[in-house]
Amino acid sequence: MKVLVFSVLAALALGAGAAHANDAEPGFHALDRDNDGYLTREEARLHAYLDRNFDRADANRDGQLNRAEYLTELARRPMRPRVVRAGGGAERNAGTGGTAQR
Repeated sequence: MKVLVFSVLAALALGAGAAHANDAEPGFHALDRDNDGYLTREEARLHAYLDRNFDRADANRDGQLNRAEYLTELARRPMRPRVVRAGGGAERNAGTGGTAQR
């Protein structure tokens, strides 16, 4: 059962990662400055979302995030709809395909 839950969370995290791929936030390996496989609170400060949610992400309360905790927390992050410019300068919501009133 735990394997199934972890697999689902990992899949969600991968989807969240793809949705946020264009964000200027560094990934796990870029944040892990000392390459020990964990993110300390100091290392996580470079990621705005993790900086705000570090305590919630640290599930085992050891003061650092392993890759599973990192991915689980990013999967919890609310998805933001992307607004892209369509022809003619109208705003179009990439998530719904809708257009703004002109």
